[in-house]
Amino acid sequence: MLTPEEFAALPGIPIRSPWDERSASVPDLGCNFTPRALGMGACDFTPRALAGMHGQLKVVGAGGPGTPLVKVIQIPDGEAGTAETIKVMKRLAIEGSQNPALIQWAQAIVRGIGSKDYAAELRAIHDFVQSKVKYRLDPTALEWIQAPEYTLLVRGEGDCDDQATLSVALAMALGHPAGLVTVKADKSRPGEYSHVYAVLGARQGNDIKWFGSDTTQAGVPLGWEPPPERVFGKRIWPVGG
Repeated sequence: MLTPEEFAALPGIPIRSPWDERSASVPDLGCNFTPRALGMGACDFTPRALAGMHGQLKVVGAGGPGTPLVKVIQIPDGEAGTAETIKVMKRLAIEGSQNPALIQWAQAIVRGIGSKDYAAELRAIHDFVQSKVKYRLDPTALEWIQAPEYTLLVRGEGDCDDQATLSVALAMALGHPAGLVTVKADKSRPGEYSHVYAVLGARQGNDIKWFGSDTTQAGVPLGWEPPPERVFGKRIWPVGG
């Protein structure tokens, strides 16, 4: 993995590193790396616990020039609403994995790792997100989900939804299969999904070895997942690969 100094020395278009005040660079593809060109977006949900209300999802800045800045989508309550939330996260992760700027960051993260050492590549992605993206709570009474480009290139912080979406996008940018895992892990709300993290796959011949990647837990390695006694329900959502 490149050091911050080595990455900053790469030639190309200056962009802001979200976790420090230095200017970083990416190789010049002749692209205009503005938020519009990057297709950055975010979405938020009103709490579905509010009686009689349906969730409201906003996709912000996800379109290209000439498209509305904010798109509002109504989502249902309960597990159907969770499914709609994951659907948006999957779309943002897939779109992010095809973004030239995010692809170049993914390539820089694994530079120096040996050929076909896919588990090491996934470990580097896990360690990068875990150490570089600061955990931040959502606004009060909102669950805010950011596009991975926004988390990586603009904000440099986010909660479990944001970090999971970024981890999946980075893995897929390098050709690895990936997915999302939702768990019911809140004792006060055992029937509701309360946490999400990434699951990343390393190809081994004709098989795939899957690793949980919960980057919101400080110090836990790739492969760690919440212990079964703390989980009241779990669902895996494939994304790509």
